Amino acid sequence: MAKKSVTQLILAYSTVGLQLAVTLLIFVYAGHKLDRHFKSEPWFLLVGVVFGMGFGFYNLFKELNALDKELKGLKEEGNQNNDRKRRKWL
Repeated sequence: MAKKSVTQLILAYSTVGLQLAVTLLIFVYAGHKLDRHFKSEPWFLLVGVVFGMGFGFYNLFKELNALDKELKGLKEEGNQNNDRKRRKWL
């Protein structure tokens, strides 16, 4: 596995949690602003939390599945390179 690809994967995994937090904060903020505008105190905030968590977790699982597939591809590529090296010596 190349060092560059490992670094990219580490950065990708570290940003997934940040994406979840930002998505949640955007929906909570929008719910809060709607509550202030319509004077319906907790309801839009609660809807924002529910939708923020839903979209955030959907995005989280989608990104983690894509990263997992990429990591498996890199491992398989590394195993094929190791097999080629072994065959040279046989």
